This record gives sequence, C-alpha cells and structure tokens, in this order.
Amino acid sequence: MKKVSVIFGAPGIGKTTAAKVLYQRINHAQYVDVDDLWRIHPFIVNEENKVLVETNLKHLYQSFLDHPTLEHFIVTWVVPTEGLKNLIFEWFKDSEVHFYRLVAKEDVYLKRLINDHRDQTKFDDYKAINSKNEYKDVKTIDVSEMDIKDVVDVLYQELKGVNNGA
Repeated sequence: MKKVSVIFGAPGIGKTTAAKVLYQRINHAQYVDVDDLWRIHPFIVNEENKVLVETNLKHLYQSFLDHPTLEHFIVTWVVPTEGLKNLIFEWFKDSEVHFYRLVAKEDVYLKRLINDHRDQTKFDDYKAINSKNEYKDVKTIDVSEMDIKDVVDVLYQELKGVNNGA
C-alpha cells in the first residue's frame, strides 16, 4: 500500500525546509507543498479558492496513486484544525496515512518568525496554531531545540519505521 505523510504546523515552524531535504532521502517519493497551490494573487481565502486548491491536491494525489514506481507522498500544509486533518485523511483513504505535527516553545517560535521577517500582524494567529492541542492520531515533534538536520532525522526515522511496518 502506498504511504502518505502529512507534515503540518504553524507558518514558519520548518515544515517546508524539512520536507525539501527529507523527500530526497526517501526512494520513490514525491513532495507537495500545499502553500504552492495557494499561490493565488490576490491571496483570498474563499470557497472558490479552497475548491481550487483541494481539487489540485486531489489531482496530484491521484497522479501519485497511478504512478507505478512512486511509493511515498509527502505533503506539507498548515492544517489549522482537526476538521481539516480529518478531511485530508478522507481524501487519502486509498493509502496508509500518517500525520506529523511540528511545534515549538512560544519564545523559540517567535524568534524564528522574527528572524524570517514574517508579518508581525499575524503573529497572534500563528501562535494560536502553534499552541493548538486538538489533534488526535498525530505524532507531535517539538522542534524547539532542534536544527533542521535533527528535524529531518527524526522525520526520516519515523517514516522508516512506517515503511518497515514498525
């Protein structure tokens, strides 16, 4: 059975950076950053744009399923609610799905946002996503004391365990 790993967390937590390195360590893997599907100008979150993004992600997933040699689909996304996580699980029901949530201590996270020159008017929203604890059936990884290599190593070991049935 093909495998899907969804790496999610608040903006600026390190999802994209980790996944860009991670997928290159896994044979027969494809990586999709859902942020790329949201590159719509002007950026407006409305029903039409949500449907567009969801449709595009579902098409990419179907192409992954149809591909004869790809075995692992790695997706990064903010996933701000348990409801969206469950919806993603439903979309990918033809595969073995695992969710990995990256979080950090608030002071560490704020320092990262500032160093990344993120929009400070959104910090409260980002902090709320980072501190949310509503998720079930998710492996949470605290990246506060980790550099990107450490994060990738932890994720790789998790995926390796999934691939070996551990």
